[in-house]
Amino acid sequence: VQDIGLLRAISKNYKKKYLPPEKFINHLKKKFSPYCSVATWYLWRSIDPVPVQY
Repeated sequence: VQDIGLLRAISKNYKKKYLPPEKFINHLKKKFSPYCSVATWYLWRSIDPVPVQY
């Protein structure tokens, strides 16, 4: 994964001090499969500075 925003969101939500290693990312992929797109959307929203109104 090369999406720095996604990596930072994972770090924040999983209480990691540093960007997560590839092994941890692969574990999350398996855990969220087949809903990786949904998980990515929620992770991105978790780091938005202002709540988005839909």
